Amino acid sequence: MRIAAKTMLLASLHGCALSTAAAQSQSELVVSRVGLTTIVRVAADGQASDTVYSSSGVDVSDLTIAPDGRFIAALERLDRASRANRLVVLSPGGRVVRFINRDVRTYVWCCGDRIAAVTGAYEEDRGFTPTGAYLIDVDENSEQRIDIPAPYEVVWASFDQALYFKVPAPLGSRNVLRYDPQTGESKLTGYLDLRFSPSGRFYLHYYPDVTLGPPGPHIFDRETGLEVPLPDPSLGGIEGWVFSEGDYLQLKRARYPYRQGMLRGPEVVEGYTIFDVRRGEVAAQIRDSIRTDLVVAEGALVMPANGAIRLVRAPGEIRR
Repeated sequence: MRIAAKTMLLASLHGCALSTAAAQSQSELVVSRVGLTTIVRVAADGQASDTVYSSSGVDVSDLTIAPDGRFIAALERLDRASRANRLVVLSPGGRVVRFINRDVRTYVWCCGDRIAAVTGAYEEDRGFTPTGAYLIDVDENSEQRIDIPAPYEVVWASFDQALYFKVPAPLGSRNVLRYDPQTGESKLTGYLDLRFSPSGRFYLHYYPDVTLGPPGPHIFDRETGLEVPLPDPSLGGIEGWVFSEGDYLQLKRARYPYRQGMLRGPEVVEGYTIFDVRRGEVAAQIRDSIRTDLVVAEGALVMPANGAIRLVRAPGEIRR
């Protein structure tokens, strides 16, 4: 599951250290966004935080780290009038590796240190209009257009080393394409969605219209196409898949401060549940918070630990 970067105070980063449980490697680089335009690094040794990038534009968003920790990427909006984004790729030390000067709307790391990017224009009255997809090799400083008709969403599926795209289709139609980056071949699948679990056994789907199915999340077996039971609602609301292996969902338990029928403040998080879909049981309960303001390479949760932070990559690493 990808975790969105949120605004945090720079001062809090200076007081934050990585616990000894975290390996001292590039793959456990920790970064965050400060304000709207600055990307900062929480060093792997936990001793300092440095500014990686300060944008002269309007904002940076969709902050990610390459799976091997060699690169940081983000979307950068340069001005309010055009609403256009460019993709910026950085080294952990803050060197600009590359600007991709296309109107990138969403992207994903794939196939090593390559990026699959979906481009398109955004207009106030029409919304997002997809224009294409590109496979960008960061090391080789090259890119190629992917022959997919007007894709608007993309994921990398490590379980079969393929990219999956959503393309426009009539409501209720199967609109997920599989693209093999080695052969360049694409084909329509029978899947309703592309929110796959890390193992590839299951996927999440939300029906876009009540005439197609009950609203809310649904879990499907990717091989059989059959729906599988959802976790008990008392465990929390589904946020998405977690970790880089297995079939674990992250669920959040929260309450909302309503008074006289109106929302009077932000949600109050009461805890999280890690649910094993394959076994149909709770794998772990988290009573502490999860640091969703910090970004790490795909597959880890960032949790507080006695004034420090620790990276959790499996349910068994969560302290009960």
